[in-house]
Amino acid sequence: MIYAYIRVSTDKQTVENQRFEINRFAKQRDFQIDVWVEETVSGTRSAKDRKLGVLLKRIKKGDTLIVSEISRLGRRLMEVMSILNACCLLYTSDAADEEDSVDLGGRRILNNKKKKKKLEKKKHNTQQKQ
Repeated sequence: MIYAYIRVSTDKQTVENQRFEINRFAKQRDFQIDVWVEETVSGTRSAKDRKLGVLLKRIKKGDTLIVSEISRLGRRLMEVMSILNACCLLYTSDAADEEDSVDLGGRRILNNKKKKKKLEKKKHNTQQKQ
């Protein structure tokens, strides 16, 4: 399942910009959003007290959660890090040998040991040539 999560803090804010960015991201990668979760709540409230908490309990290995930016998950650094850690643990628990990657804000984290070794070798060879 592919989930999209949108959060605004007040009724005066609109979800349209976030929806546009998520749709653009999904279209570029040929993703089809299965479930949209929207809420109007302060990011300082705990995730467990928001729809996000329910969503995080539903997510299983192989699912994808897309947000327009990391700050949509929350405003407290430790909570956001905890959420990202939980998602990465779900993702990487048995993906270490698969050709796959996680995209966090445009930065790719490779989960393939062979790719990691290949990149390290390439970097080493480049350094030797210099």
